[in-house]
Amino acid sequence: MAEDDELTRWREDESVLAAIGAILFDQETAVEVRIPRALADAALAAWQREDHQDDFDPASESCEDRIVRHHAGTLALIGAALEDRGRADRDEVIVRLDAWFVGDSLNAADDRDMIGR
Repeated sequence: MAEDDELTRWREDESVLAAIGAILFDQETAVEVRIPRALADAALAAWQREDHQDDFDPASESCEDRIVRHHAGTLALIGAALEDRGRADRDEVIVRLDAWFVGDSLNAADDRDMIGR
């Protein structure tokens, strides 16, 4: 199969995935998860930190930098959820997270080869 044909097929697959996402968006996507307290504390600290980059130019970042920035933002938003509705249970914190955050967390772990060891 030619590279252009393969890319075309992948773009079609992406369109189907996007259509599934559009359907799922209108459904309940939150799940209750348990996070070890140390990681929950780190997420909360990311949320409470004041990062100001007035001179930041997203056009100057690489694709990898954009992904890292996105993952850092997801961590901070998990911290916000923990602050708002997290509840302690021994050495863990229980919180209801939207699938967006769960998926981003899984992707970050997969990118670092931390899944399935």
